[in-house]
Amino acid sequence: MIRTKLHPDLTLFVVHLALKKSVRQKQITELKIMIQQTPGRKIITGDFNTFGGFNEVQELMTECQLHSANIQNAPTFPAYKPCKELDYIFVCKNTLIKKFEVLKDRVSDH
Repeated sequence: MIRTKLHPDLTLFVVHLALKKSVRQKQITELKIMIQQTPGRKIITGDFNTFGGFNEVQELMTECQLHSANIQNAPTFPAYKPCKELDYIFVCKNTLIKKFEVLKDRVSDH
């Protein structure tokens, strides 16, 4: 995970979570704690590898008061023929998303 301040009131978290679900759950729990301990607005993005579905991140979103920038749940994986949403951008509830799109890049899903 990378965490960096983009603005005095805005922190960016970039993650690439594990393939194994039990490890991923531990990482999500640690991420949730870090988000809750960080003041101000937040953007959380990256490859969450949620092969178990969106419900793997539901608790994170609820407890940290986040919503997805991908409101249509557009698939992101695999890059050559996307059929699952594994990559996310989450923002604080009070953050306005002006534009969002999943790029048609066949080289990488990241």
